[in-house]
Amino acid sequence: GPEIVPELARVIHASKRKPAEIVVISFKFDSLKESKAKLPDIEHYFLSDYKTNAQGRLPELSPMIAQAKSAKFDGLDLQFKWPIDKAFVNQVKDAGLKLVVWTVNDPAIAKRMVEAGVDGITTDRPGWLREQLDGAK
Repeated sequence: GPEIVPELARVIHASKRKPAEIVVISFKFDSLKESKAKLPDIEHYFLSDYKTNAQGRLPELSPMIAQAKSAKFDGLDLQFKWPIDKAFVNQVKDAGLKLVVWTVNDPAIAKRMVEAGVDGITTDRPGWLREQLDGAK
């Protein structure tokens, strides 16, 4: 929860890393909001998977964008299972946010995400996936 933020800030400052080298991500809105307030120069991305909630409903993009903007987050970090295409990415970017997707280990899915215009891809196999994408050009 938000109680981690002081220690997170201490560790980040002690690391001597430039803010551009660090991104904070979390599924926990309140924790991420607290972190962004404490570390405004570091990018913060709100994580979301794509599965039904207790009411059997899938998450919706517009409310996530509104939440992220209200907390001054820099972007969204969404599970690749969201219905991501160019229009979806444009909706996020038109709101002034970046879009990163996770966890993509399939070259075909990665290629689709790149073509849609996402800003970044989280993968368990970065070198291999980059080789696959570079080889597909």
